[in-house]
Amino acid sequence: MRTLWLYLHFPALQLDSIYSGDTSSQPIAIYHPAQSQIVQINKQASTVGIQLGMGLATASSLSSELMVVPYHAETEEKQLYYLANILYKVTSDICIYPPNGLLLRIHNMLELYGGLAPYWQTIRQAIQPALYQYSYATGVSPLSARLLARNQWNCVTDQTTQIKQALNNCHIDSTELEPKIKQKLGRVGIKTLGALLSVSLKDLAKRFDIELVTYLGRVNGELLHHSEFFRPPEHFSQYLELLYEIESTDKLMPPINRILADMSQFLKARDSVTDNIEIILHQRDSLPLTIRIASAQAEYKAHVWTSLVQLKLENTELTAPISGLTINTGKIVSAQPDKTDMFEGTQSSLSPLQLIGLLQAKLGEQALVSPCIADDARPEYASQYGAPLAEASVNATFNRQRPLMLLPQARPLTEKVEVVYGPERIHSGWWDGNPICRDYFIGRNHKGQWLWLYRTTQQHWFVHGLFS
Repeated sequence: MRTLWLYLHFPALQLDSIYSGDTSSQPIAIYHPAQSQIVQINKQASTVGIQLGMGLATASSLSSELMVVPYHAETEEKQLYYLANILYKVTSDICIYPPNGLLLRIHNMLELYGGLAPYWQTIRQAIQPALYQYSYATGVSPLSARLLARNQWNCVTDQTTQIKQALNNCHIDSTELEPKIKQKLGRVGIKTLGALLSVSLKDLAKRFDIELVTYLGRVNGELLHHSEFFRPPEHFSQYLELLYEIESTDKLMPPINRILADMSQFLKARDSVTDNIEIILHQRDSLPLTIRIASAQAEYKAHVWTSLVQLKLENTELTAPISGLTINTGKIVSAQPDKTDMFEGTQSSLSPLQLIGLLQAKLGEQALVSPCIADDARPEYASQYGAPLAEASVNATFNRQRPLMLLPQARPLTEKVEVVYGPERIHSGWWDGNPICRDYFIGRNHKGQWLWLYRTTQQHWFVHGLFS
């Protein structure tokens, strides 16, 4: 099978990934400190005369409103992995070329999509929502596709003749050869890749290093080019850089919602859910602030997590301006289908677990408890508070005659009662230092109230509870 590769080059990846909110009309430039030049600009910056390669002082003199952001290769690399996750839904073999390129092996996908045109249409539709600028090209080898894409050929074809002609027109300066090799080729009059390819490899090997011969062999596809293919991560993690620092939590929701939407797609594609997420707020001149949000019912839907995050942020106080944020998912499990009775009418739009999740986000995870039965014969310890909706951990017997309500403190019996049931001896608690030895009775007073009574070993009588 004849190999075919597709390369996607993203020339302004950091710029396109910055969350700018309502400031899209402002000129923005990405400045590379090591190169001392502007490397990425938006349309507004280009309109006022700012160009790529321009120095910072010159660019600033052209616009007093220019927003300058330092270049970070790590930010672009994170966005590449984000794009690779998107494309992995529609194509299998993806290679990461940091900081701004993706290489796709496509000849093994064409039969699935019914040809090159439908496949390319699917790729474009997959990355369209990201709104990233990119150039593209196909090639018979990884290096040929990369070279043509970086030269903005913007052509998808499997015609070898057409690809070879485009390669011949590429200038030597646009290749990835070492500068000293480019200078040496220029001195002998070789300006284009076509002129270089017309020289036999044997002659080139006599005058140049083996690096040049190896490069040309990989461009032509005559030599294999090692490619390490991308594998999707098991957990979702995404960072978003903010153009402006945010000082109040209510303004954090728009950028958070943007990441939550991507997280929802990540989980949905894997038919998975998560019961907790972690939001890391990167603060200026301060340590990151980590917020953990749990949901009693594992979810993947963005709007459900949005409600929980809003409640959590209401109780969060920022100590420094926020310059970026990261969202990580916790444990991911397979989604379980809802099991409901088809004849049971819908009583609420929220399930019990969803309601618990909202209350915990608002009040805190420790503020919500449920009464549960404990394995203890002593009435004071027979019922306790546990996790919300926790099931009893013991096989409790309910055939004993017990009142619905116990008094906070047993009170001495000061009236005449008629004993109708008893005694029932409870002798327990010797192991933890709170022993009891009581004889319990059920009695009725002159008012008709049914009382739960007990008698101590000292023959003292007390009222411990009331029956309904």
